[in-house]
Amino acid sequence: MKKLAGKKKRVRIAAILTVMFIVLAAGGMLFFVSRHGGGQTERMKKVEQAENQPSYKSLGESDREVADIYAELYETSREEVAALYVQIKDWEKTGETLEKQFFTIPENTKYQMEKDGYSMGDMEEAEKLSVRTGIRASELIQAKGKASDGKSWEVVKKEKGIEEEQETDAE
Repeated sequence: MKKLAGKKKRVRIAAILTVMFIVLAAGGMLFFVSRHGGGQTERMKKVEQAENQPSYKSLGESDREVADIYAELYETSREEVAALYVQIKDWEKTGETLEKQFFTIPENTKYQMEKDGYSMGDMEEAEKLSVRTGIRASELIQAKGKASDGKSWEVVKKEKGIEEEQETDAE
């Protein structure tokens, strides 16, 4: 009897270990497939989205040259310029939009920055200085910092290498 009870116990242990091994192997396979097989579907989705979205490559040669110029001038990507052009379908209006984005700080960003401690007057000064210097307005206000930082525009101008003509009374 004891032999039979010992044999049953070993069979049960072997069965439990076998089931555990199968569950572990299945879990490992699921993990592997989700990490590697799922990546293929994500890559396929990205490729499909890229094909559906307008891109720089879809533009004609002369339009690509214009996109290159705007991208360099307004410090943005060629793809972003191309997407904007495809949306607007007019290079002049595309240029105006890019110019506005470059020389101004969006209203929602201004609101958030004001909540974060930036001065509205400093943001307006950054936009004016941006037009005079050709440096992105958002870059200038970031360099100026929050009102509590106490940094002056003269310091920012020196850091950015901005030299402005001094207005003098020549009489």
